[in-house]
Amino acid sequence: MHQQQQQQNPQATRSFGVCCRFPDAELRKCIKQNGNDWEVNDLEKFEKFSNKIKDALGEKKVTEKEESERTFQENRKKLQERHQKLAGIRQLLQYQNLTELITDFVQVCVLFECGEKIERKFGVSDSLEILFNFVLAHEKCPNGFSLFFNNKELKCAPVWYKEYGTLPDRIETFNETGLDSSVAVTVKENQKKL
Repeated sequence: MHQQQQQQNPQATRSFGVCCRFPDAELRKCIKQNGNDWEVNDLEKFEKFSNKIKDALGEKKVTEKEESERTFQENRKKLQERHQKLAGIRQLLQYQNLTELITDFVQVCVLFECGEKIERKFGVSDSLEILFNFVLAHEKCPNGFSLFFNNKELKCAPVWYKEYGTLPDRIETFNETGLDSSVAVTVKENQKKL
């Protein structure tokens, strides 16, 4: 009868599970083989053995969970370090003397998405990196941002900014970019959050 059921439903005897290794002697203390079947010798020993298996599997799950938590904490720490580095650079730029006596200058009005605006004069031969640093030093500036003039992105991010955004091949001056006399530059937050 048992063979007829196996032939009619071959999947009835299949089982799936997790493999655990235990000494054969320990296994034989609580169960014994009887043909193709296994029988329990001592119920108490079998329950202890079953608990060992459960404990072993439980430890693995905890280990995976701990590994996931450790990875999460490492990524979080790296992100915090990046934010701290950027905050340090921003603070340094705020205290640098960014205004010098300029005779041939460009008046730039910087407009932030929040509505805030700031103004400053730059030399026409100054690098756009100075504008980038001036904007970054402002408290309303987002961590990841781009600068736009007449809907055209200004490529002015310095080399150290490569981990936060894209870099130009070469940073142009105000004159080379066509920024002259009085201009408005818009700050837009990048889609990728830092």
